[in-house]
Amino acid sequence: MSNETIVVHVLDGLNLGGIDNLACSLIREFNRRHHVRSFLLSLSSTQESALNTFLSDSTLCLNSALIPGKTWKGLNRCLKTYQAAKKHHFTTAIIYPFNASLLPALIGLKLAGVRRILVHLGNPVATTSPAKQKTHLLCALFSALGVTFVPCSQYVKSSLNRNCLLRRQAPIIPNGCDTRAILSRALKARKQDWTAGPTERDGARRHVVMVARLDHIKDHNTLLKAFAIARRQRTEAWGLWLVGDGDNDASLRKLSAELGMNPQDIFLGRRHDIPEILGAADLFAFSTTVAEGFGIALVEAMAAGLPILASDVPACREVLDQGASGRLVPAGDVQAWVSHLEALMEDAQLRIALAKRSSAAASQFDLSTTAQHWLRLVEA
Repeated sequence: MSNETIVVHVLDGLNLGGIDNLACSLIREFNRRHHVRSFLLSLSSTQESALNTFLSDSTLCLNSALIPGKTWKGLNRCLKTYQAAKKHHFTTAIIYPFNASLLPALIGLKLAGVRRILVHLGNPVATTSPAKQKTHLLCALFSALGVTFVPCSQYVKSSLNRNCLLRRQAPIIPNGCDTRAILSRALKARKQDWTAGPTERDGARRHVVMVARLDHIKDHNTLLKAFAIARRQRTEAWGLWLVGDGDNDASLRKLSAELGMNPQDIFLGRRHDIPEILGAADLFAFSTTVAEGFGIALVEAMAAGLPILASDVPACREVLDQGASGRLVPAGDVQAWVSHLEALMEDAQLRIALAKRSSAAASQFDLSTTAQHWLRLVEA
């Protein structure tokens, strides 16, 4: 037992979003090491579907334990986390994401004597004054408690360093995914003509897809407006799929209807078959804002072998190697998005060439590499 590393992955909730998938993926990788045991600690109500997905994954649960999520608030979060740490003898904790709601859990871990606490940094500092000041205070509190900050990109690291004092920093660890599994599933769906994707109601032969939460950090509005224009006068029918849910769902559905498109054909909601959807699509679009910290959906699209259009913001530039692995389009510029969409929708050879470039760059973001970097920190 003395040589065993016991890691707790602390989440605010398990909703199978990007950060939750990263935590679960790291647990899978950690479980393949016999000397590492992982726990998942969810501090908020966990959706039944997400919990069932976690529990039904035998690989994930083979050498780990799930502490079921409840709604823990304030001092209760601190107490419950302290009790869990004492019971299971955690040696290391990884906290995701970096926000105030996780502070009580951090205090509980410190009081329980967890010697190594790592905090995943996934987003840059907000630009608005109240949010910026809140981040400053949070950085000071987390730093005072002796955590090690782990940025996911150079952009996130630079943003935090410009605005906050981070006493302990680890090297950048890019977010990763199982690129080989995604490619295998995408190719299978593509080869089998996966019923032309998740819906056939739009009658389109080809599709543009974007995978992202429907929230203020992304910019679905620009993509919707640009696609509505670009699809006109096409000799071949094109459709648009938006995968994900979030607070902007209703307003985006309203916008799509105002643009003359059927929301039922566009909005697919939260899905657990992302690789198959990517395999059925012909072009990946990622319209987002400067608040984007990394964009794991870009890596998934690269792994699936799709040509990529993305907003020209720091996080996308970094993942796409300054445009070498995908086309960068001025953020929020509808007409620029129209031009790039039209060019790729009309030219199959151009799509193939761009897809080859994105696919060739995907391996650097494979989860096995990401996990190795995290393991070095966990076992340091």
